[in-house]
Amino acid sequence: IENSTNVALLSSNCTQYFNGLTTAQNADMEAKRQQQEYENIGTRLLQQIIPTIFGYGIAHY
Repeated sequence: IENSTNVALLSSNCTQYFNGLTTAQNADMEAKRQQQEYENIGTRLLQQIIPTIFGYGIAHY
């Protein structure tokens, strides 16, 4: 545990500590999922734009 507040919370209220930990982990996973979605959108847009810029047309997909 890296935070003295969390150490105190774990010592005094184990359930609340683990509920907070689970909430934080879920938020991290959601942020990671959202970042992956943004990367997928960016990749898809680039795959559509680059051929148009260089004149390849849509037929090369």
